[in-house]
Amino acid sequence: MPNLGNSSLTVVRASDGLVLKTFSAGNGNANGMSLPVVATFDGQRVLVTNHGNASVSLFQATTLSAIGSVAAPGLNQPYGACSDGASFWVGFVGSPGKIGRF
Repeated sequence: MPNLGNSSLTVVRASDGLVLKTFSAGNGNANGMSLPVVATFDGQRVLVTNHGNASVSLFQATTLSAIGSVAAPGLNQPYGACSDGASFWVGFVGSPGKIGRF
């Protein structure tokens, strides 16, 4: 779950709520997080939208490792996100009708 207030992402085991790992944002981190808003899962990866730096971050779900960060198209702030199991779909603040596919 994204923690907007402290720019981190907490991974919680669904079966019992145990915190497995917390990813923190910061300079030089491969995860590229900055004010994360939404996290979504495609069956293998977790995508996190970053309002603070107009990017999305990707994590490998099985290893809980950061894959990297990708700048959002048009430098708009990514906000909502979902997955169809093959791609991630991201909506952007201030861009009615604009959706990016990652």
